[in-house]
Amino acid sequence: MQVTRWGNGLAICIPSDLVRNLGLKQGDSLDFVEDGDGSVRLVSR
Repeated sequence: MQVTRWGNGLAICIPSDLVRNLGLKQGDSLDFVEDGDGSVRLVSR
């Protein structure tokens, strides 16, 4: 995934197959959670 500028912030485009597999839709809220080992998890709110 690539980080791009969106207005005054940054955005990440989520691939459509991942969107479909996770059942995401426009307006869903997600959080990035940094784990102790340096990895990052995407968590639905």
